[in-house]
Amino acid sequence: MTDLLFSLLGGVVLIGVVFVLLHRFSRLNAKATGLLLMLLVPPDRIPINARILGSINMPSENYFKTMEAKLHILDGCGLSHYRMIYESIPTSR
Repeated sequence: MTDLLFSLLGGVVLIGVVFVLLHRFSRLNAKATGLLLMLLVPPDRIPINARILGSINMPSENYFKTMEAKLHILDGCGLSHYRMIYESIPTSR
């Protein structure tokens, strides 16, 4: 099954998803991350000298409910038209 997913989705996408999942589960249990890696990625698809270079912070569900997420991520245009919609004028006292 993993070979079929690997060929349908493409190697880079599947390995990227696996490493995101690994980062998510690494906080919970070290054994779960190894098991997840063994189940999702065929051993012949991982290079011998492969290593995790860094981590990716995944936004929580609460972030996706904010206005920033709706303007920034969920509109499908990325940052190409991202702009400040309200700017207050500083007052000097």
